[in-house]
Amino acid sequence: MTDEETPIFERGDVVYGDDPFKGEEDARPWLILSNHEGRPFHGDQYIALTLTSKSWIDGLIDIPGESWLRGGY
Repeated sequence: MTDEETPIFERGDVVYGDDPFKGEEDARPWLILSNHEGRPFHGDQYIALTLTSKSWIDGLIDIPGESWLRGGY
């Protein structure tokens, strides 16, 4: 594949790829969060998160609104 044929994914794209810890048998969708042109390895490395259908809500820790320094919910 040449550089012209290599896709460059944009923020918000959902792509399908291998799980880096389990291999291609556990491939899953990934949401691209950032691909800023000013960052090193633009077009080769991305900030992304995996999407899953599993839920771990029972293990979450509640953070009350007054505990947020910045941001919130």
